[in-house]
Amino acid sequence: MRGPSRWGPGVTPAHARPTAPLMVAVGLVLGAVLLAPEQPRAQEAICHRHNGVAACRVW
Repeated sequence: MRGPSRWGPGVTPAHARPTAPLMVAVGLVLGAVLLAPEQPRAQEAICHRHNGVAACRVW
């Protein structure tokens, strides 16, 4: 068993806690995965609505 923590009982050091930027990054990635259209046809329709045919050729 380890000895007592130098920060006191029940205190977690700052470097061991998740930080706000990490939580924001995880939230943004999850939001992008859940909200982004997954079908290429949906993305193609959006592209054609705003651009010409030549601009929407990706392959």
